[in-house]
Amino acid sequence: MKLGYALLADAAQVTPDGKLSMLGGDFDTIFVRSFPAQHSSLALVVKLDAARDDCGREHEMRVTSSGPLNSSFLPAVESRFTPQLNPLFANRPTRVLLVFNFQSLMFPNQGKYQFHITVDGTQLGTVPLELTRIPQPEIRARD
Repeated sequence: MKLGYALLADAAQVTPDGKLSMLGGDFDTIFVRSFPAQHSSLALVVKLDAARDDCGREHEMRVTSSGPLNSSFLPAVESRFTPQLNPLFANRPTRVLLVFNFQSLMFPNQGKYQFHITVDGTQLGTVPLELTRIPQPEIRARD
């Protein structure tokens, strides 16, 4: 199993025919006015490439998180999936699309956050996210 890609979006879904629909995707920074900060909606989109021998059996994906103080900012999320080999495309990896939608995420501090993607106990990758304050305009006194 290999990670094809992983990215963040404001919202995402996979349709029954396997197409990905995404709103506001592929960002790595969120600007906020103050901390702690609440972000109303965030989606983690993950595409896996399953080899022929990965198909037909169940796998477990686990998403964990870490923040600037190495603490988790959300509970671990798990999903089980079983890729099915398509005989028409037996010579190429089977595509597995997974979307994790999070609502009302709280970010306690400014800094770097990460989503860690693990399948069957092997970490396949991480997705970075930085939270930073909106730059405040400099106020000058009039002469």
